Amino acid sequence: MTNKKSPRQQARILIETYKKLHETRYNRKQVLNSNTLSWGFVDAINDLGYGDAKKALEYFFTCDSPGHDVYVFLNKYHLLHENRLKVEEDARKSRERLRKTAALVAALEKKNEEAKSGEHRSESN
Repeated sequence: MTNKKSPRQQARILIETYKKLHETRYNRKQVLNSNTLSWGFVDAINDLGYGDAKKALEYFFTCDSPGHDVYVFLNKYHLLHENRLKVEEDARKSRERLRKTAALVAALEKKNEEAKSGEHRSESN
């Protein structure tokens, strides 16, 4: 027997996640018709999968959107998902560039130190 939840159950979980994120952001509870909204969230889950739908929902609340209306999310979840992936890729590339730059700086500093210590030896002779 598997413990996997149906898309409808997962949609209910996402609706509750939306409510919590909205309440955290705006300090007020949102009254929603979960029965009606579950159809839209099921579509998002079917299109993206539960994990990516949840990440898109969480990303939605990091974006500027007046009131973070649930219907805006349901109409744009695919775009939010694409943008979230782009932001994550940009962050990964930025970390990689930062790591490479730090390695180059360390190598140049080591080379400069070696050159300076070589100059000091030749001056003392």
